Amino acid sequence: MKRGLVVMVLGLGAASVACARPKPEADATVAREAALPADTVPAARALPADTQRMRVPGPRDTRPWIPARADSLVRPSARAVPAAPAVAQEPAGRWTAGVTSKPGGAPPVAVLRAVRSARGAEWDRVVFEFAGRAVPGYHVEYARAPAQCGSGDVVQVAGQGRLEVRFLGTQAHTDEGKSTVAPRERKPALPVLREMEMTCDFEGDVTWVLGVARPNRYRVMELSGPARLVVDVRH
Repeated sequence: MKRGLVVMVLGLGAASVACARPKPEADATVAREAALPADTVPAARALPADTQRMRVPGPRDTRPWIPARADSLVRPSARAVPAAPAVAQEPAGRWTAGVTSKPGGAPPVAVLRAVRSARGAEWDRVVFEFAGRAVPGYHVEYARAPAQCGSGDVVQVAGQGRLEVRFLGTQAHTDEGKSTVAPRERKPALPVLREMEMTCDFEGDVTWVLGVARPNRYRVMELSGPARLVVDVRH
């Protein structure tokens, strides 16, 4: 009986040793990995460049971090192009080559009753006279190609410069349709002023074009008793 127990114990011990011993295949795998050079061991996988963190959470920041792709980043906008500067409005009486204007007033419509031209010491002068106490609104500037009122045809006048004088809320005819200014086209023999032509008298818009030898500086002045607008063009 004792002999049988001894045999059984020895059998169980052999079985335990057999279970604890590594398998031949596992031993071979461990040996191969240990024999590999250090630079052939695969490195830890790095995150792609487009999934890098956009912020580092602070100690109080409890918001979850969400990786953002590079193509979703906000790019700086293009540099804004500065707006073109507005044309300066010159006050009456100042020499300029730009724009001089005055807003149109309330009705009644002003009536242009005379246009005269003359030579000054250093300028040629054109005088527009109105029936009434005040000069109506106006807009004066050099135009490359003034257009005929209504038709849109380009007005041809002598000289290299075309100074357009436009009156607002004005007419150059009576209620019966008779012209209050004649002639409507003139060629004064002056140093700078070569030609004058009224190009529009329609629906409260009266326009004169002054053809000058050169687009020299000009000035605009308002006079009273009677109401007059003076336009001087330098020689």
